[in-house]
Amino acid sequence: MKESGRSVLGDVSVIGFDDTAPVALTHPALTAVAIPSREMAQQATNLLLRAIAEGAPPINSAQLLRTTLVIRDSTGPARR
Repeated sequence: MKESGRSVLGDVSVIGFDDTAPVALTHPALTAVAIPSREMAQQATNLLLRAIAEGAPPINSAQLLRTTLVIRDSTGPARR
């Protein structure tokens, strides 16, 4: 953004995915979608164990995870 002459909040809002510790240390602190990594790993492990037990990957095994938007300084109101 800086190289293009634009600024975060002045011209654009920025949102990242996978809220890890370093994103809070950026300037401005990055708004991010937090995913429940532990739950995701647990579901993946369960699917893998099920595939091994059944001898084939599960069909229609989509899993939904609840995410959270962690709002920090990199987002703001839209300019008009």
